[in-house]
Amino acid sequence: MASIYTPVIVYPFWTPDLEWLEITVTNDRPYTGNELFPMVHAFQVSPLNNTVLMSEWGLVAILPEGATSTNAWMLLNVTVTLADGRTYTPTSLAYAELVDPQIIMTPGTGYTFTLSAKGGVAPYTWVDHPAGTVGYFVDVITDTPLNGFYLVPGIDRTLRFVLHAALSTVTEQDPAHFVVRSVWNNTHV
Repeated sequence: MASIYTPVIVYPFWTPDLEWLEITVTNDRPYTGNELFPMVHAFQVSPLNNTVLMSEWGLVAILPEGATSTNAWMLLNVTVTLADGRTYTPTSLAYAELVDPQIIMTPGTGYTFTLSAKGGVAPYTWVDHPAGTVGYFVDVITDTPLNGFYLVPGIDRTLRFVLHAALSTVTEQDPAHFVVRSVWNNTHV
């Protein structure tokens, strides 16, 4: 199984009662003395360190003009972790004004699937594998396990299903039997 470890992460901490948002970045990469590849960044984090990137109080200061706590969200990406995006919603998804994400799943070769949101943002998107098939999904870019993420229009995700043939009762599946779902599917029938 692939490793799910990522040495640099960014994460939002939201305290609803105080309307306080703090975004931190953690660098768990030890200092080696030499940068192995060019990096573009708007901040620096020391090796083996945790740094606050932003600290804001009150939704008026945090949200874009005209946005409310039920129709706003934020996507945070760190390029060193590639697909390791973090999200922030100022209210519970139970109260969020979700719109149909109109997810398109396009099968590729070798049990790969490209997911595209053509409508709205799809919070917590995942792919179900068919009954009798045992395995897990990995992001094709990072080769790390991934099957639960926000799917954003214009930012496609491509996953590959890694079959565990020894545990599967069905080892040859039709890609059409894999099903994509999101929170939208759980809240709208």
